[in-house]
Amino acid sequence: MRLALPGGPCGRPAPGVRGAPTIPKVGSLSADPGGMAPRRSLSSRRISRSRGLSRLAGFAPGGSARARGPTPPALSFDYVGRTRALPVNLLFLAPFVVVYEAALVATRSPVENAAAALHLAPFASLGHAGMVVLSLLLGLAFLALMWSRRREAPRERGIYGGMLLEGTLYWLLLGVVAQALASTTSMGRVVPLAAQAGAAGSETLASLSHGVRDLGLAVGAGVFEEVVFRGLLLTGLIAVLRLGLTADRLTACGVGLLISAYVFSAYHHWGPFGEPYHAGVFAFRFHAGLVLGVLFLSRGLGIAALAHGVYDVWVTLGARP
Repeated sequence: MRLALPGGPCGRPAPGVRGAPTIPKVGSLSADPGGMAPRRSLSSRRISRSRGLSRLAGFAPGGSARARGPTPPALSFDYVGRTRALPVNLLFLAPFVVVYEAALVATRSPVENAAAALHLAPFASLGHAGMVVLSLLLGLAFLALMWSRRREAPRERGIYGGMLLEGTLYWLLLGVVAQALASTTSMGRVVPLAAQAGAAGSETLASLSHGVRDLGLAVGAGVFEEVVFRGLLLTGLIAVLRLGLTADRLTACGVGLLISAYVFSAYHHWGPFGEPYHAGVFAFRFHAGLVLGVLFLSRGLGIAALAHGVYDVWVTLGARP
């Protein structure tokens, strides 16, 4: 039903009629005589909405940038990303390598970690003088790395403390998770690492003095074994599977974790100083290798090495029977 306004169908005042209501022009803000709120046309609302969005985005309607006050400060550092960076991990692990070497030198130990010896095997032909020169070169390279990172130091405050806290937390979970996983297999009674250290390796441990030397070997095992089996072997397997066999990332990581964990467990039974094979010990170390591999892929080399090293120190101190 249409209501005709006075004066004609289009709302125009009839000639000679005064006081007739008029219709506001499109887009105007004139109030309706009947007391209605100000109204705008649809086109006007679209324009105002686009201007509002432009202001929210920080641009003027004409397209030019418009300052909207001070920009909120960004985070000082990306903790997860930086803790996986290679320079940060090398700096984090350097003190543990120093502890390992100092313990062996101070106690004149005739025994060293097998994984550490593997790192030095290519340089064995250099002799004593060559090894001294190599050590000096490595020390200079470490100092150069520290110098190159001096500008990053303010943004890396708290990173190394956070890595220490994380590694300690994962140490608490390492033995529990590995033993729980190993208990699901049918490889016999699970024997934790501490039990085998006091049984199968008793002949080797009897030739070593207790205390500082054993702690140094435990710290070195955490660093050098993680470098070999996770940093080199696991990373290399994933690269070969992805680049050489065009496997997807999930498949490459899964296969790499299984192979590297198997080799890690079997390595402890190789050679004349290897331990006698025990199914429970092998199963425990295999699943510990899986856990450490996941830590390496998700949190980086330094945190995985710390969890491994602290667990070995805990075992060396005889915390478990």
